[in-house]
Amino acid sequence: MRRAARHRFHVAAPAAAVGAQCAADEDEVDGGVATLEISILMSAVLLVVFALIQGGFWYHARTVALGAAEEAVRAERYDGSGGGGAQVAMDFITRVGGDRVLQAPGVNVQRSPLQVSVTVTGRSMQLVPGLTIEVSQSAAGPVERFTSS
Repeated sequence: MRRAARHRFHVAAPAAAVGAQCAADEDEVDGGVATLEISILMSAVLLVVFALIQGGFWYHARTVALGAAEEAVRAERYDGSGGGGAQVAMDFITRVGGDRVLQAPGVNVQRSPLQVSVTVTGRSMQLVPGLTIEVSQSAAGPVERFTSS
């Protein structure tokens, strides 16, 4: 019996050494896979980050266009001759960031005897080259006027 026990111990030792060598080989292979997984994961994370930043640029340009349209409506509502709202809108856009925030801005003022409406258009800043996102915001309000009773 002693011989069998000794034989088992002797056989187990080389198997453990072979197992340790296999584990070392697996670590080398897993290291390459881990690098590939990280590179794919980081690409996806960067894509999400860039999309969030681009969405922020769009939202900010949209907010600036709406603010400019509202300022132009306020100016046009109280101006008896009309025509000053477009300049007020362009001044507002320049004051809050100019062509960096809302690129190629355009202002369209429509005035009737009872109503004024303003539409401000442009493009948001772009993080990704070639990606153009258009922005258009409108505001409207009644014209202030004196009436006789």
